[in-house]
Formats: sequence, C-alpha cells, structure tokens
Amino acid sequence: MRFERLKIAALLMLATSAALPLASAQAVSASVAAATASEVLAPGERLTANAYRQSPNGLYRLVQYADGNLVVVDTATKKPLWNAQTHGNPGAYTHLQTDGNVVVKSAEGTALWSTKTHGNPQARLVVQNDSNLVLYSGTKALWSSRRSTSVLAPGERLTANAYRQSPNGLYRLVQYADGNLVVVDTATKKPLWSTKTHGNPKAYTQLQTDGNIVVKSPEGKVLWASKTHGNPQARLVVQNDGNTVLYSSDGEEGLWSTRTSR
Repeated sequence: MRFERLKIAALLMLATSAALPLASAQAVSASVAAATASEVLAPGERLTANAYRQSPNGLYRLVQYADGNLVVVDTATKKPLWNAQTHGNPGAYTHLQTDGNVVVKSAEGTALWSTKTHGNPQARLVVQNDSNLVLYSGTKALWSSRRSTSVLAPGERLTANAYRQSPNGLYRLVQYADGNLVVVDTATKKPLWSTKTHGNPKAYTQLQTDGNIVVKSPEGKVLWASKTHGNPQARLVVQNDGNTVLYSSDGEEGLWSTRTSR
C-alpha cells in the first residue's frame, strides 16, 4: 500500500516536471510577442509626447517629441534620420487612423502632416532593423520614410526651412524662410539652383494636384512656377545625382528638372 502511494507520488512529480518546459515555452513565446509588438504602431494607436516605437534590434526609434515633431532616430548616435517637420507644435501627437492614414495632429486636432494612405484599414506602421519606417497593408508597403524624404507628393507643401533630401543625403531641396526655394549640396552648403524668390518671408512651395510646382507668398500670390499644369499625380523627386525632377504619374517621363545633376 505504501509502495503504491509512493509510485503515484513519483508519477505526479514526473507529470509536473514534464509540464514545465511547455509552460516555459509559452512564457518565452509571450515575451517574444511583447518584444516584437514594440516596433509596431497598430490601427487606432497614438504616440503622444516622448512616446516611441523601437526596431527589434534596438538601433532605431520612431519618437514623438514634445515639440510636436515625429522623428526616426539612430539610438547610438542620437542622429535624426527622418522627420515629419512638425516641430513648433507642443502637444501634437501621431495617430494611425483606422482608415490607414498616419497623421500628426496638433493638440487641437488639426492635421499637420500625413502619409495620405487612407482607404487601407488594418494597415500598420513598422520600425525596421534597417532604419526604414514602413506602413504595411499585409505584405504591401504603402509608404516609407525613405521614399517620403526624397519625394514631394501631389498637394504637399514645403514651408519655411522644410526640405526634401536625396536618398544618399548629399542634396536637399530647401524652402528657406526668406522665400527662396533652393537645391543645396549638403557637404559644401553650396546652392546649385534656386527660384530667386528671396525677399518673401513665409513664402511656401506647393506641388499642386494639377502637376504645377508653385512658390507662393503668404497671401497666395504666385512668385514662381514650373508651368507643368495638366499633369495630375506628378511627383517631385530629389535624386542622388543632385538633380530634382518632376516625374509624370507613371514615373516614365521627366516633365521638368533643375538640371543640377553632378
């Protein structure tokens, strides 16, 4: 009888110890899931002041700064790699709307910047190990920080000190606070081309939805234009060769350029 009780106790101990690896595996699995979730901004989620998402390797962060700017940062060097240029708006936050549009909004709810990707419910924003910030719908990339850095899309504006930069970082198209739109060599700081619209503080550049690039005064007066209207969905690209080119919607035809290729 005593032997039987000991046998039963031994079997129970074996069963319990056999269950431990499974419980352990489940705990590890849960912790991995928690870790991978930190790189994703899910539909409906917000980033408020100083909140962030981080790449799985820990090298890059998407940070909502308290000044309103949304920034991708190299965590080792603290160098900003991309930003939404929405600084000067304390209390602003970033919202991945349930329609798939990523929007930086002021404290009052005014849209300051967006990816213009509505119509994609369940899209998710991911901070990748290669430093790229990508909005995915399933496996399809809808938007990325690398693309957006070099491209001025239809309807977008460049206001004072905003810019677009070539993927290699060597050239920038900058809207200066004095009103001038300039292509600059980032190494030498030398201007390669400009619209010669200085003397107009608070002027801005807009790629209109008709394909015309226009520098306008704060009152809306046209100061300079590329005269390329009639090309809806055209986009302006700052290239690695130093040239800034307006491409047709299919990307095949160069409609206008600064002719600053190196």
